[in-house]
Amino acid sequence: LTVKEESIDDAAAAIKVLSRRTEIDPKRVFVLGHSLGGQLVPRIAKAAKVAGMIVMAGSALPMPEKMIEQADYLARVDGTVSAEEQKNLDMLGQAVAALRVAMKQPDASSKLYLGAPSGYFKDLEAHNAPAETAALGLPVLVLQGKRDYQVTMADFAEWQKALTGKKGAC
Repeated sequence: LTVKEESIDDAAAAIKVLSRRTEIDPKRVFVLGHSLGGQLVPRIAKAAKVAGMIVMAGSALPMPEKMIEQADYLARVDGTVSAEEQKNLDMLGQAVAALRVAMKQPDASSKLYLGAPSGYFKDLEAHNAPAETAALGLPVLVLQGKRDYQVTMADFAEWQKALTGKKGAC
């Protein structure tokens, strides 16, 4: 299972169906994605041939480590980390480490890591969403909230780096 089978194929099919409707101008169809969906926007746009893209808090950095950052943030939001919270953080760190080992294997197993097979994460990391967006040359709007702890300004910096100076990018 990869994000292609989970999301991209269905999103592209939906766009193709919409684009065939008489009341829809296919030359004005944009794809919008949020978070993981934002990360997938260029792949969906390429598969569905859209007019442009909108990325809302689009992930750009590796998901497994982002999960650790998010869990750590939530554990510390009250100013302390309880023993139970630390235990959960340690278990998550071990799970990410096991996933990283599994991702180095030539064949993805059916074993789940962080809720998905290792091939899912391999597929995600095989694509650089900001660079792929820039390469498409389509109009793109990238939106990011400064206080978002799930998709952070570090992700946004990757989008900015890839899209700076690109016509139609804002």
